[in-house]
Amino acid sequence: MSTNAYPSPEVLIVGSGPTGLIAALTLAKNGIPVRVIEKTKTHRIGQRGSGIMPRSLETLEFLGIVDQVLARATYMLPICMYKLPEGREVIKEFTGAPILDPTPARPHLNARMLGQDNLDKILRAELQKYGVEVELGAQLQTIEQHKDHVDVKILKHDLLNSSTPPSLEQSSYKWLIGTDGARGVVRKQLGLSFQGETTTQSAMIGDIMVEGLDQKKWHMWGDSGKNMTFLRATETYGLFNFFITVKDVEQLKKLGTTEEDIKTLLSETTGKREDIKWGKVICAGPYMINIRMVDRFKAGRCFIAGDAGHIHSPTGGQGLNSGIQDSFNLAWKLALVLKGLAPESLLDTYNEERLPVIAEMLNMTSTILKKTFENKSQAILLYSCTKIR
Repeated sequence: MSTNAYPSPEVLIVGSGPTGLIAALTLAKNGIPVRVIEKTKTHRIGQRGSGIMPRSLETLEFLGIVDQVLARATYMLPICMYKLPEGREVIKEFTGAPILDPTPARPHLNARMLGQDNLDKILRAELQKYGVEVELGAQLQTIEQHKDHVDVKILKHDLLNSSTPPSLEQSSYKWLIGTDGARGVVRKQLGLSFQGETTTQSAMIGDIMVEGLDQKKWHMWGDSGKNMTFLRATETYGLFNFFITVKDVEQLKKLGTTEEDIKTLLSETTGKREDIKWGKVICAGPYMINIRMVDRFKAGRCFIAGDAGHIHSPTGGQGLNSGIQDSFNLAWKLALVLKGLAPESLLDTYNEERLPVIAEMLNMTSTILKKTFENKSQAILLYSCTKIR
């Protein structure tokens, strides 16, 4: 069916990560025409934020896709800590989080792991049922707010012919949601501050194919207070997500980012084990730990959600989940307003409810990060689970 058969979109969502897709799906399931644009020309790959907490699973169940997610997702697996310099002897094995039995009242008690690229695929496929396709190569340029609508300019790139000059589109929407990440344009266009700090902790993260490691375990070498390498088995056989912490920013800058550089770094930090075969690097890049948030999530007829409004350390595993809760909280309220079932004042509660939650989350994740590096407790670096709604 042609998308022309669907009503003109009333809401523009800028950014097609899980936060934006959850907002779009919530609106679409409530009969609200929505448009999703993404500045990149291809869908992003990689595990990225992969920990899905119980509250987020409840949200995915409400949206009708939790079974698809659970069919692919894994549990948090036992963690093996290895003794260096050889890197072979397991000095400790423990469970990051015990698996709890569900109850009728609480069917989702366990965190699950699913690569963000695979979660995005599920969300995009569900959106297609409502005639919503993510528009790649569409970059927001400007926002102009009015009393009852928002005017935008969008630079659209030809995905089939790179030599074709981009075209500039002008369009209007009743509301706009910015889910375009920490470096996104929406927050900047709205003039919202992004107060906080960049910490001295830094890392290299990515995904790599590996042979010789137990796929039913997570693996850790080193000391999170200094240098530490963490390899997490994923839902794809042979694919591991890696997280390498380094002492400081300058050390991170010296690390190479070619495939061979990454393999060499992984080999050196895991004891140069000959039984581990490093395969294709799927994606990799430096990661600087920033702790920042805006002072409001709503400006006129525009909203921001997820990383566009707050970023923090990976400790606690709340990045993906806080974005999901942001967008779900906002989207169902926006649907009621657009249907004429609630006053626009309901939308003010999005800011009132989410702002203190996010502030608390930043404090908690920052505390865990500090304890991790002070106490040299590797296990809590990435996967300590904090209960944030």
